[in-house]
Amino acid sequence: MAYTKHVWKSGEVITAEKLNCIERGVDCLANCSNLWTNQNPEAEFAAQEIALDLADFCVVEVCFIQEVGGKYVNISAEIDKRRAYQHGGAWHGLVKYGNYERTFSVYDDKIGFSDCKHGINYNEKLIPYSIHALE
Repeated sequence: MAYTKHVWKSGEVITAEKLNCIERGVDCLANCSNLWTNQNPEAEFAAQEIALDLADFCVVEVCFIQEVGGKYVNISAEIDKRRAYQHGGAWHGLVKYGNYERTFSVYDDKIGFSDCKHGINYNEKLIPYSIHALE
C-alpha cells in the first residue's frame, strides 16, 4: 500500500484524524519492502552478488551486523538514487567499523558486495543482514 499525499487547501478543517496522521508521519512499513534477509547472519560473508529487482525503488537500505563485545550491533547504509552519484551503472556505498570496511554497489537488478577489508579479508565482519527498499 503506497502513501497517498494529502494536498492541503486554504480554509480546510484540520481534524483529529488528520493531526494523528501528521503525528505518525509516513508509515515506513506501508512503503517499505523487505527484499532479502541473510538466513545465516553470523557466518562469514564473502564477496558476492544478490539478484534483486530494484529498478522501481528510489531508496535502498542495506543493514549490516557487527559483533561488538558479544552483542550484534546494527549498522545501516542507504542509497537514495535521487541524490546519489551513479557511476558505471551503479550507486556505490561504504560501511565502516573501526578499520574494517565493506563496499556495496546497487544496480537496478542486483546488489554486489565486496569482501570486508582491513589489509586482508575479514568476512566475519560487517555481515549484510537485510536489504530494504522504498518507492
